Amino acid sequence: MNNSLTRCSTLMCFGTLMCFVSLSLAAVEPATQVCQGEFVVHLSSHPVDKASSSDNALWFQGYVELEGALLACSPQLVIHAKNGWKEPIIGPQGAVASSLLDGQRKSLHRDQRGSFILPLQGRKRSEFWVHVPQGKVLLSGQYQSDFEFKVKAAGHEFRRAVSLNYQVKPFVRARVESRQGAHVSVSGTNVSIDMGNLTEKNQRQLDVIVVSNGSVKLELDSLNQGDMVNVKNARYKIPYATSLNGQPLRLNAPFYLRPHQQRETRFRLQFENTPMPSAREGRYEDEMTIMLTAF
Repeated sequence: MNNSLTRCSTLMCFGTLMCFVSLSLAAVEPATQVCQGEFVVHLSSHPVDKASSSDNALWFQGYVELEGALLACSPQLVIHAKNGWKEPIIGPQGAVASSLLDGQRKSLHRDQRGSFILPLQGRKRSEFWVHVPQGKVLLSGQYQSDFEFKVKAAGHEFRRAVSLNYQVKPFVRARVESRQGAHVSVSGTNVSIDMGNLTEKNQRQLDVIVVSNGSVKLELDSLNQGDMVNVKNARYKIPYATSLNGQPLRLNAPFYLRPHQQRETRFRLQFENTPMPSAREGRYEDEMTIMLTAF
């Protein structure tokens, strides 16, 4: 009789232990499954035209989409810029001042590690912007930024790596200012120069103000091959010379400029006629085209 009772007690204790372990496993599995879902990040490498206080700014739009139960488990998204939060974009100019903003173009808070925090607030889709204040005047070349997007849910981390790649093309902008108002008239890109009495040597000067993010090639073309021609009789010609900052310019021969990067550089363009005391009376004209090409 005593042996039988002992065996029964042992079986009951063993059964109780199995029940405890089984309940513990059953309690963990549903919590893991509840926070499963899809996590998608998109960041365009094509800037969006957007009005801002700076005409030189570039705006790149991105969005995050959470699907399924993961949406309910994730109050925020952590965005880590691998190049640092102050200057996340790098390229030929080095590290570039830029920042991440929310969908309303407002600043994002950062955690202690400098990562940006994008509130999700239960939205399926949340937009953000990468803002580069001086993006349009960066040195030409390839620029890149690497980001890691991270969502935490129920003790698990979901990560996505996204890169921004943007090619800054070379550009040149120029305008002309007159140094001799009585003899030079400027209207947009058209300039009229009165060379005065051509029986004497005369000089006329212009300022060409250039802005570029690279090197610039200057080329000249002349309708009459560097001569001013009598408007009534084209046989009569008076040559003239052109120089830039004191250096002679030749037709159809490239001249290379080295403007200051990202700020205006002033070049002095001068025209000087050959004096012709015996020139035939009349009006003499030429049409010159100045071409600037950035590279």
